[in-house]
Amino acid sequence: MYSKFLQVEWVVCLVLLSEAVLSIGAWKLCAEPSEKHLSKRLAHLESSELGSSARQFIPGKEFNASHSFTSVVGERSTSPWSYRINEDKARYPRKLMEAYCLHKGCIGTNGKIDNTVLSMPYHTTVVVLRRKSNCKHKTFVYKKAMEKIALFCICVMPTGDKS
Repeated sequence: MYSKFLQVEWVVCLVLLSEAVLSIGAWKLCAEPSEKHLSKRLAHLESSELGSSARQFIPGKEFNASHSFTSVVGERSTSPWSYRINEDKARYPRKLMEAYCLHKGCIGTNGKIDNTVLSMPYHTTVVVLRRKSNCKHKTFVYKKAMEKIALFCICVMPTGDKS
């Protein structure tokens, strides 16, 4: 009886393994669309949307030029921030620059961090393309998505518990 149980267990394992291999094989049949195709598609979507363009957050010379003043303000702010790369391989653009707060609190008039006031990121919503798991003509399908990106940090009063 125990040996029959082991045989059934092995058959189940083999079936599950073969299904996993088939699904991985199907995944490999999907290719990424070209950078040019994704760029054109995003440009078309951005022209029809209200709000910020994800293109202005792509790391590189254009980001540095457009955010150089913001970086200086970020260093001098009472809620200082810097930028880091937010990378997501299932999104186009794959890399976006995003602000992050340097402290939990804010810098007071004495130059020291005051933790009674909170430093919080301020977000905007941008249009991106998000990769779906399905394929069309052996190419991954990308759909429009909205994503929040932190622009800078601000000082806010903590929410009081009014109970």
